[in-house]
Amino acid sequence: MSELQSAGQVDIQEATIVLLDKSGIKQTESIIDMIAQVNIIEDLFEGPVTCSVVLAESKGALTRFNKKGFQGQEFLFLRLKKPGDSGVTSLSQQFWIYDVTDIEFNTTNDTASLTLNCISKEKIIDVYSSVNKAFNGTYSDAAKSIFENQIVNSGVRKKYLKDYGEYTFDIPKLNIHESPAEQKFIIPGKQPFEAIEFCMRRIFGRTGGVETSGNFFTFYELCNGGYNFHNVENLIDEGKKRLEADEDGDYHFEMAPMADKTKNVNFDRKIKEFSDIKTTNNLENANGGVLKNKVRTVDMVGKTYFDIEYDYKTKFNQFRHLGSTPLIDDDYLDMFAQSNYEFLVLKDTTKENQFYEYVVGHRLPYISVLHNLQCSFSIDGDFKMKPGVVLNLRVPEISATTENPAERFDTKFSGNWLISRVSHSFNKNQHSTSVSLLKDSLIEAIGD
Repeated sequence: MSELQSAGQVDIQEATIVLLDKSGIKQTESIIDMIAQVNIIEDLFEGPVTCSVVLAESKGALTRFNKKGFQGQEFLFLRLKKPGDSGVTSLSQQFWIYDVTDIEFNTTNDTASLTLNCISKEKIIDVYSSVNKAFNGTYSDAAKSIFENQIVNSGVRKKYLKDYGEYTFDIPKLNIHESPAEQKFIIPGKQPFEAIEFCMRRIFGRTGGVETSGNFFTFYELCNGGYNFHNVENLIDEGKKRLEADEDGDYHFEMAPMADKTKNVNFDRKIKEFSDIKTTNNLENANGGVLKNKVRTVDMVGKTYFDIEYDYKTKFNQFRHLGSTPLIDDDYLDMFAQSNYEFLVLKDTTKENQFYEYVVGHRLPYISVLHNLQCSFSIDGDFKMKPGVVLNLRVPEISATTENPAERFDTKFSGNWLISRVSHSFNKNQHSTSVSLLKDSLIEAIGD
């Protein structure tokens, strides 16, 4: 196993506020010495990376910077490095500071604390742009076109968010998982990121997938990894292959025995405790048609209808999962699960098929099942952790009566998990990483 050097620390190489005007860089201010806490969040389902920076400052920058103080029109250049990383920058990102909150003065009025709320710099282009256009092709091609034309090749980006020598705004990139079905559709006046999410929600199928799988695409950003228009089933496949090739154990974690909690043995891949544990809620599953549902499609032209049914038990193997055994028991499904949830779709059959009946009835259950088991844990700071990555956990049986429970790892909390969110919290002295995980299945059945 590769040991992370100085995992609990991070070297803040740069934290500079940059102000632009029409001629270029108007003013800069290093805030490294002011930083009390930084939180960076990457989320599989939330689009751009976000960041909050808590400052304690005594130079009057709150009101003197740009003659009026911080106004939510500045940019933050952030570069971080893990000690021992051979000079390689671990994280580099530019943010738009869009809001300043939590302003407080100390009792002697010589120090102020405040929070800079930041989001990736492309968001300032996104909020002032609009997509109102007809497309003829795949949804993935449309997403690529929107990103290139509205974000990468935006006149605002090229004119202002460019290379200024010492301060260079990175050119954004979009990584794509292709969708196979071609469509004709109109995006009606949405911001570019909303337009990409519009495409994301309407995709049917995935390259290499069976007919009714692959509906679940997502749009998100990773620090140093650009923006991603990805199919979750592909991420699961790629993640499981990465686990098989993981000779160094970078993606394998184990619940720490009591001795390790005090001695901190192999600290970088030992989980001291879980939090935010959420298990299957079958009331929500029932009310949302997660286990069984029916989509009734009304043909407005032929004045008839047809039904498409979804059954969790029979359709399970048509989708890609983290394990091979469903979390929900067959006996429960056979006894109680009925198709009590019905979607109604009105369809003009003279138009090209958009497959809404499959998208509606299959996408929502897959999303819900993926969230049927959730947990979080924190480790010393680790930039290897990314949303969309699959981890393998070994969690012993929790028991006071079983002989040697610490040697039994065939539990529902062991096995493969998908990272949904990563939150880095750090200052000049300490760095920790919180990882949120999802699970939809077991590698194999357990218990008696």
